[in-house]
Amino acid sequence: MSTITTQKQSLKESDQELQAWWTEIRTVGHGDKREGWPLLKTPEDLIGILTTMIWVPSGHHAAVNFGQYAYGGYFPNRPTIARTKMPTEDPSDEEWKSFEKRPEEALLKCFPSQLQATKIMAILDVLSNNSPDEEYIREGIEPSWEENPIIKAALEIFSGRLKELEGIIDARNADKGVVPYQLLKPVSEPGVTAQGVPNSISI
Repeated sequence: MSTITTQKQSLKESDQELQAWWTEIRTVGHGDKREGWPLLKTPEDLIGILTTMIWVPSGHHAAVNFGQYAYGGYFPNRPTIARTKMPTEDPSDEEWKSFEKRPEEALLKCFPSQLQATKIMAILDVLSNNSPDEEYIREGIEPSWEENPIIKAALEIFSGRLKELEGIIDARNADKGVVPYQLLKPVSEPGVTAQGVPNSISI
């Protein structure tokens, strides 16, 4: 994609439509964030901006979203609420003796109720679910892009790199001593699979 964006070297800073687009993102779309924005003056600036904008709703979102049920659905792994304070937080003598005698009882009292845990499990299931009509980052090409040989070649290279990444993930998962990590595998079957990188956020 860098080849495509660098074809018009002199237009980045003077391109009014491009600058208006970037200004709207910064001042309207994220008007609450005043500092830290990169400048858009060169093709390299545009490449960096677009890379970030593509990464956040695709790979980054997939990595933090589609594993929620796998990691948090079993609530002892990641309790979403504690109903009691930690046993070491200002305990009375009686509470401390009870904790020393039966620590598992203190743990069970602290865990969410069945209703609370079930609600969170259901929410995480929905959030971690891959839609049957999901469009993944490696699949398909816009018809108008396919007509441009430079864009088509760039996307083919990108797709090849994603396949290479998938192979690396599979090779690392071959180690039977670790829990498989699949969140950045490019495609997925529908359902809760803890894998798949959509083109963009779907909810």
